[in-house]
Amino acid sequence: MEQQKYIKHKILDGVSFISTVFNEEKSILNFLKSFFEQSYLPKEIIIVDGGSTDNTVNEIIYFFEGKIKISLNNEDLFSKKLLVNTSHHSYPDSKTSLIGLYSIKVNSEISHRSIDSDSNNFNNNIFGNILVKLFKSEGAKISKGRNIAIMNTSNEIICVSDAGCIFDKNWIYEISKYYFLDYDHIDVVGGFSKPIAIGFLEKLLSMCIMPEVKEIKEEKFMPSSRNISFKKKAWQRVKGYPENMDYGEDMKFNFNLKLHGFKIKFNPDAIVYWRMRENLVQIFKQFFRYAKGDAIGEMYFYRHLIRFASFFISIVILLSAIFFNAWLSLLYVPLLVGYIYKPILRLKSNWDHIKSPVKRVSFKILSVILCPFLLLYIDVAKVSGYLYGMVRKRKTIF
Repeated sequence: MEQQKYIKHKILDGVSFISTVFNEEKSILNFLKSFFEQSYLPKEIIIVDGGSTDNTVNEIIYFFEGKIKISLNNEDLFSKKLLVNTSHHSYPDSKTSLIGLYSIKVNSEISHRSIDSDSNNFNNNIFGNILVKLFKSEGAKISKGRNIAIMNTSNEIICVSDAGCIFDKNWIYEISKYYFLDYDHIDVVGGFSKPIAIGFLEKLLSMCIMPEVKEIKEEKFMPSSRNISFKKKAWQRVKGYPENMDYGEDMKFNFNLKLHGFKIKFNPDAIVYWRMRENLVQIFKQFFRYAKGDAIGEMYFYRHLIRFASFFISIVILLSAIFFNAWLSLLYVPLLVGYIYKPILRLKSNWDHIKSPVKRVSFKILSVILCPFLLLYIDVAKVSGYLYGMVRKRKTIF
């Protein structure tokens, strides 16, 4: 019999990873591959499909059953399907079912308590098993999918990300380590999201919306659930992700955590890479939906109020310049500087990787010119989405 090869990792006992998927056929294999290429892995993985109409589920099944051969760290991934009684799992409705249960055997170093990089408390060369559960919940929104996944975890530490992302080699370690180093005082940890930007529009969008590490203040930090971990007791305390929301549910989850006294720790070394939207239609939909979620979830009211006030002031200046004095249009100059101030500070990090000086300078100049137009386009999407969300919420109440 041919001897099987096993991936050498460190498995974190007491840690579960959960994710939801929906029509991710094009990205799911890269997502899974990058996950299993990490130096640390969780003891348990739960994936919930919300009723994909493409080949997403089959791709996941093929991956874990070894029908898709992918080399990970020059070694092959091996797993076996388990045939067990599934009655102990949680199914909130008849549309939810467990469709895959796998045990992945890895050559690992198992950490039970300390995952300090300076610690020598690992047991070397022990064969460990990672349990993978795949659920299908027809029509489940992302918040419900996450809740179903967390219901079916058996560990206290929950790590969360979204399909379509790519993981840094040490993400699981970085997003989990504080619980082991200060187990009784840390309940929520958020990581840093880095953009994957290929075309010019994606790079321009990244410059406009993606803050750099130095811009993030921990006391105001609100992580996306593409890059977060928390103790299960915190999730239970706030009654899970809000299932009445289809967008912005992760921000509402953050607000609820803070409302109940949980502090969010920021770890800039817990890095997830996230692809920027590829065209203007996708960009509009993205920010329209975010703002709609803000309205329904009653979040960031003053931020949106400032946006509405800014639109009003801009219209007043325009009309005043047309009907009274054209020189009044100069009032736009300080407003414009304030509007594009942060994106301009990100010029260097977004374009300095280009080797050709001519191209680099050209892209920077073009970015400065187009930046205010893209920001305005995004703000129009946000204003439209917030107004729509307010109307929708009012209809729900009455």
